[in-house]
Amino acid sequence: MTLEDAIRLIQIHERARQGRLRAKFMREIRQQEEREKRAALRGVPTLDPEDASIRIQKVCTARLFCTFIVDCPVSISPPPSTVAVFNPVN
Repeated sequence: MTLEDAIRLIQIHERARQGRLRAKFMREIRQQEEREKRAALRGVPTLDPEDASIRIQKVCTARLFCTFIVDCPVSISPPPSTVAVFNPVN
């Protein structure tokens, strides 16, 4: 293979690589535009205040349950450091 043929081959492959990258980039742009268009058609999600408060209560209750019931030992007592802070020795 001559030097000119090798250069031509490298240039062809490089141009093809750049074309694939450009096509991928354009595809991502189109997908992003479609997502934005669909989001605009759906509009802003709305909840009435009662549904919103129920959702918040469910999350808070679940966190409370997971934090205090599941992760705590059987006997729930404050750690010794907090007892000393709240009940100072006279």
